[in-house]
Amino acid sequence: MAFFNELFNENVAPDYGAENTVLFNADCMKVLQTMKDNSIDLIVTDPPYRITGGGGELTKNGKKYGSALLSHAVGDNLKNAKNGKLFDYNDIKFSEWLPEIYRILKEGTHCYLFINTKNLFDLWESAEKVRF
Repeated sequence: MAFFNELFNENVAPDYGAENTVLFNADCMKVLQTMKDNSIDLIVTDPPYRITGGGGELTKNGKKYGSALLSHAVGDNLKNAKNGKLFDYNDIKFSEWLPEIYRILKEGTHCYLFINTKNLFDLWESAEKVRF
């Protein structure tokens, strides 16, 4: 794990470490803040964001099916899903973590984000402020 010292500023302990792999079961923001500037070549993430209320699509026969996730939501989970609050911590704003992502990425490298269309404008606006 020699590369580990090249990535982190502080003495942090991963939950799992091997030859060239470390895994943390921790708050991502806290882990990001311990990482050195310009130390990462690639980030691929599906960040927490407000989910859409309906999901699903129309089929040839015109019947609408909900997304697999929302079609199983009931009670409070259904109410929360319709309000975009199905997951814990999905109310974190892009402006809270994008600056850290930008800081740790090496110049000329990439960050790939999975996002829904409902949140695309907020992502775009925050990314421009960070200089992506």
